[in-house]
Formats: sequence, C-alpha cells, structure tokens
Amino acid sequence: MSNRVSLSPRDLSLLRLLSWTPATTALLLRACTTFEGGGFSDERRLRERLQALTGAGFVRSWPTAQAGGGLQNYYKLTPLGFDVLCGVDAPRPTRAFFAEVSPSLALHTFRLAEVIVETARCCHARRVTIERFIRENELTFTVGDRHVQPDCFFRLTTSGRAFNLAFEIDNSTASIDAHAVNSIRRKLLTYQTYQERSNSRPPSFAGYGRGFCTCLS
Repeated sequence: MSNRVSLSPRDLSLLRLLSWTPATTALLLRACTTFEGGGFSDERRLRERLQALTGAGFVRSWPTAQAGGGLQNYYKLTPLGFDVLCGVDAPRPTRAFFAEVSPSLALHTFRLAEVIVETARCCHARRVTIERFIRENELTFTVGDRHVQPDCFFRLTTSGRAFNLAFEIDNSTASIDAHAVNSIRRKLLTYQTYQERSNSRPPSFAGYGRGFCTCLS
C-alpha cells in the first residue's frame, strides 16, 4: 500500500459495489446516492476519492470508450481491496475478477453494470433491502439435465417478505429461437420450470425459497 487511507462507511459502500461489478466513473456517481454516509456532491470529488483509493491499492482503473466518444475510466477491486471488504479468509474470486475486462466482453459487462446500479438505486429509493447479491456465473439453477447461470442474482426483502430476482442480459447476438444450448428460449424455459417447482415445494427448496423472477434486457 503506497498511501494510508482511512476507509469511511461511504468508501466501504463503494468497494462493495465494485465487488458486484466493474463500474465507470459515471456509474459510480449514479450509484453513490445509495452509499452509506451519503453520496458525492459532484464528479470531481468522486474522482479525487477514487484517486486516493487507487493510491492506497484498494482499486485499479482502466480506460474505456464512451458511447458518445472519448474515454472514461472504469474501476475494479484489487486483491487488497477485496480482502479489506470481505476478509482475508473469504474465498477469492477467479483471476479474471481483478483483471482488465476483455474487449469481447466489454459491451455485456457494462450493460450488466448499468442493470446492477439501477437495481440498487431503485431498491434504495423504495427501502427494499438487498439481502444477498451473487455475481455472474456464480449461481446455477438446475432442472433435470438443464442448467442456467444468471448474469446476476438479487435476494431482496421488504415488509418481512423475500423475493428472488435473476437477470439475463442479451445483446441480441442470436434469435430467441436459436438452436444453441444456451439460447434465450431454452434459458427462459429452464427458469420457468425452476420457478414452478420452487413454488410447489417448501420455502427451503434449493436454498432460495419461493418468489422467483427473471428479467431480460
């Protein structure tokens, strides 16, 4: 660690979001309204704090192209940042979690990041608690010989009730009726069957209980 930084609750909220997804400066500014201790008043103050966290070794950045032209940085946790947030005994993600986003995955990665940020913002605005978040490909739903891994998964609670929300982000690279094993139609059918079975069994079924929804973008 090159610089010593005292982490505030707001800093920990920022690191927690980066443990869910890489995020650009613009996305972090949108998300900061959900951070404990309050958000950043403007982009300049956010950049200053990101520079401090980078200097301390908690995060790392890379440039990426913006839709309207030009470049902006996106940020990821470093191994040190992950250890500070999750504890040194927590199982570490794969090496790709800490590495630069592959150009072939950039569109999907940042579209998913937008979904995650907007979901967090909506939950915060409506006082819905995000009880658990599971990253892309870290959760598998199995129905017979069919398997599906959502791009992200939220376990939400509100008014004493729990709700499961899984997302699939589709970049329109194939038709819904494509014959591929991972086609959108096959994924939807697998989710639907899983939901029907989970609703007909006790709430402990597969550890996720009743109330299951899949959203596609």
